[in-house]
Amino acid sequence: MTSAACQLAPDQPPGTTQTLISNADGAVVRRTVLPGGLRVITETMPTVRSVAIGVWVGVGSRDESPELAGSSHYLEHLLFKGTAKRSALDISAALDAV
Repeated sequence: MTSAACQLAPDQPPGTTQTLISNADGAVVRRTVLPGGLRVITETMPTVRSVAIGVWVGVGSRDESPELAGSSHYLEHLLFKGTAKRSALDISAALDAV
């Protein structure tokens, strides 16, 4: 993904899709802002027969108030280190099964 695909889109209204990049091979990168404000970046590559998903969160520890200090790090552990009921391998296997 290019840096153009990851820009915040402050000028793009919710419920719209904007083409960011297209090339001669038919590859297209689009940014869609859903009605709730969530930004979704999609890249279509006609010659590829697979799917990959990435998740980026536009906030982190520098955005936390003193009362919430550490919450981003905790969320990271929940997503990638597992929980008491589901190991990181269990979570990875569940995502791979989709």
